[in-house]
Amino acid sequence: MIPVKLAGRKPIVPKERWISLAKKQLKKEYRFLDLEDLSTFVGWITSWETSNQRFSLMLIDTKEQKIEIVIGGDPIGLTELDIEQAKEYDAIYSQLTTIARK
Repeated sequence: MIPVKLAGRKPIVPKERWISLAKKQLKKEYRFLDLEDLSTFVGWITSWETSNQRFSLMLIDTKEQKIEIVIGGDPIGLTELDIEQAKEYDAIYSQLTTIARK
């Protein structure tokens, strides 16, 4: 994967895939150019979660400007709703990084 280099900004190198945790949860790390982008992402994600009543575990590292998100946790395992939630987060990240590049 080739990192996207922006004039005067650090490259964006997204993680490629969600990682399955014991087939019950999905985990992914997202990196950001700056704290403003990270904060915006967290706001958009929490707004989506509130609207859809689908919540996640987030570990935010402000020094490294990254967030690790874990979704799922249903005792029966991953559900279609978990997979849709992961796709939604990827779409939100893609939209944000497209805006950040402009």
